[in-house]
Amino acid sequence: MLLAQSSSGGFDLGKSLILNPNTGTTVGGDVGKYNQVKDFLQLILPNAFVLAGFILLLYLVFGGVMIISSAGNPKATEKGTQAITGAILGFVVIFVAYWLVRLVELITGVPIFSSTL
Repeated sequence: MLLAQSSSGGFDLGKSLILNPNTGTTVGGDVGKYNQVKDFLQLILPNAFVLAGFILLLYLVFGGVMIISSAGNPKATEKGTQAITGAILGFVVIFVAYWLVRLVELITGVPIFSSTL
């Protein structure tokens, strides 16, 4: 990592992190790795969909356990049913969001899910 030396003999860390106008990156390393929105989206969106899928699975299991452990209690059964219904609706939202992102990817030509990371 290159550091900018100040006149007093020390290093000026702030100057070493300035964007290089010639290349669009930073002087001194990976600090400017996500200097465009597409780079940031390529990292965040696929991971957000994975996280949402994991949460969906947890809600489905939680709702199933609530129904099984309700032992005929209608209020507990209703809570489990609501959890499963919410998980299914969440799946529909995730599914639609995924295909909307793919559509934006197709229209703009910006590869969001085919990251080179």
